Amino acid sequence: MVLALLTLMSIQMVSGLVIAGTDIYYPPFGSYFTQSIAVDKDNISTIKPYSKVNVDEKAYKAMREIRKPFITAHIYAFYGLIFLIPLHIVGVILAERKERSALISAMFNGYKYLPKNTKDE
Repeated sequence: MVLALLTLMSIQMVSGLVIAGTDIYYPPFGSYFTQSIAVDKDNISTIKPYSKVNVDEKAYKAMREIRKPFITAHIYAFYGLIFLIPLHIVGVILAERKERSALISAMFNGYKYLPKNTKDE
């Protein structure tokens, strides 16, 4: 479960960074995309989100095509997380009730109280 959650969160992170780089030219990929679509490479600062100033229309359309699989991955990773997070919470609660390990309370207060072993006394 942890591997699945970390994988989906990694997909969410990378695809979100690419989408932000292509939409609003946000770092870390934004500068790469602004350079790839600029008509005048020396005047990149004039390129603003959703503006067509200093933007090569053909390169812009190619950049927009690059982002389509990232949007799909972003959406599917989101739905996967929406499914797996409650499943993980239910699994932790069931394991807590079955094993009586005080795992959940240890997450809140930092202390794990182990049950006293009555067989040794």
